[in-house]
Amino acid sequence: MDVPKVALVLLSPATDVYFRLLQMRPTLTLREHPYSILINASKDSVIPLDDSIRLVETADIGSCRLEVVDDDHTFNSLTSEDFKGWVEEAYQKGAEAAEKDAAEGGKKHFDVSLFVANSAAAEESNQQQQTTEV
Repeated sequence: MDVPKVALVLLSPATDVYFRLLQMRPTLTLREHPYSILINASKDSVIPLDDSIRLVETADIGSCRLEVVDDDHTFNSLTSEDFKGWVEEAYQKGAEAAEKDAAEGGKKHFDVSLFVANSAAAEESNQQQQTTEV
């Protein structure tokens, strides 16, 4: 199915746990997504760090990164600012990857309009905030 792919922020992705439960070989790949950030806790006893590492290895070079935080599976030490930063990074790098792909002929299933419309709305929101602050 040709569904446009978006940037991802994944917290302790449990995909390999699912495949192990079903006794299947992992088939999920990040190669189809413009950019992905995987966040895993160093003390996570539910989702092994190795699962996130395997998933990162399915991505194209430069289109994914793994953030390992000093926490357990609950991520209680993280703040909303941490999550906001990751979402903004994924969005920005995803938009850049989608624009680059479109310039090269659009061989992947990235839809640039998913980023352009939102960035225009974000810019308008920023302008409104600046006007309010003055």
